Amino acid sequence: METLDPDKLFDLALQASQANDTQKSIGFIKTALDQSPDDARMWYMLGTLYGDLGIYDKAAVNMEKALEIDPNYGIARFHLGLLHLMAGKQEQAEATWQPLNTLGETHYLTLFKSGLLKIANDEIEQGIALIREGINRNHLVESLNKDMETVIENASLSLQAEQDITPN
Repeated sequence: METLDPDKLFDLALQASQANDTQKSIGFIKTALDQSPDDARMWYMLGTLYGDLGIYDKAAVNMEKALEIDPNYGIARFHLGLLHLMAGKQEQAEATWQPLNTLGETHYLTLFKSGLLKIANDEIEQGIALIREGINRNHLVESLNKDMETVIENASLSLQAEQDITPN
């Protein structure tokens, strides 16, 4: 059998991931990393796959590796910060996300991280508005928009529950 190049393995990993075969996708990425250990997108992909499995510590380690290789890898930086925020490490999330500010305040990743931080600080309506704006500006990563829609739904439910128990 002919050895597949890292790009082909990456494509196969994406296909396996889209077919919900995360283990197979991880296998393709690990094989690609054997051939191309300095490819930040491979480390990032491996991190997202571990995140899909709920193995967040491994997800973070792999995303950190991606950022060691390419500190300007915005989507990896965003997801690593999100992992920190989900783990209750808001200061670490903020530090991880700080370089995203160089993208500009209207970049979708900047809007998403700002919205998430607003929600974490109980400024839910402002956070939702920022995330909605980010969704409107993100035409590159549809799966991220879906994730942010879920954040909006959950934040809206939280806001509604808060309003229901707060007397007028």
